[in-house]
Amino acid sequence: NSVASDSGVYTCVATNEAGSDMAMFQLTIYIIPSIISATVNNSVTLGNDANFTCTATGKPRAVINWLRNNITLRSDNSISNGGDPIIITNSIMGDCSISDPASECGSSSTLEILNSVASDSGVYTCEATNEAGSDATFSILIINIIPSFKDLPLNRNHTIISPDTASLTCSASAKPAASFYWMRNQTLLQYNISKYSVNASVVANCSVFANGQCVSSSALEIFISVASDSGVYTCVATNEAGSDMIAFHLTVQVSPFVTRPPKNQTVWTSSNVSMHCAAAGNPRPHISWLR
Repeated sequence: NSVASDSGVYTCVATNEAGSDMAMFQLTIYIIPSIISATVNNSVTLGNDANFTCTATGKPRAVINWLRNNITLRSDNSISNGGDPIIITNSIMGDCSISDPASECGSSSTLEILNSVASDSGVYTCEATNEAGSDATFSILIINIIPSFKDLPLNRNHTIISPDTASLTCSASAKPAASFYWMRNQTLLQYNISKYSVNASVVANCSVFANGQCVSSSALEIFISVASDSGVYTCVATNEAGSDMIAFHLTVQVSPFVTRPPKNQTVWTSSNVSMHCAAAGNPRPHISWLR
């Protein structure tokens, strides 16, 4: 079971009564590469740069290659349709003398992905190879995408009549899938009261390695609406990459109702008569008289 320290110059000496002879030979112990440090996993926001590093030892000095989903990468290659180039920078450590068992034979490599796109997500492999064998380690890159609202409704002004239920729905694309919360006039809604109901759902299959985005939606219901429920309701979609919001204007109309009816009166002939009537509603009702 040879070890690195067995490397060296060995001499074979043959002797007898007539004399001696010798032969010298060099023994070199190759060492299978071993990756001693590497980026484990990485996640960046769409458009930002992603970086991986990998360091290996071995003898002879290991050559480091990078693969994405088992496809070998080269510097300046575009790894996705319309994607930006990658940069691979290699460096060495130590003098790495094959005949010197104490010498250091280190290799290091950095992979840079510029201006990341969604399809850059995947499994990246650092592979170190020499004449003795190879070693590899795997890293996962996830491209996070800031939520954005899709299929925006043309009309975000909603009018209902009390006490009908108001329903507001928003849909956002993102990666990972967005979570939602609602505000009314810039104040966070409290869902733990019976006034409101919020439901969220993912309407498209979502994988962190897929090129597309995750589409999810949220629906807000406001029960037994009254005039004071009128206001600006904001749907906020958020994930690890950021957030986006969309506002809806809700108007709750209330049918007119008389709050102070006229009183029955008895007056003398030719006397002036004054009658008063008050009503409320939303919008403000117009009062007219019939006889």
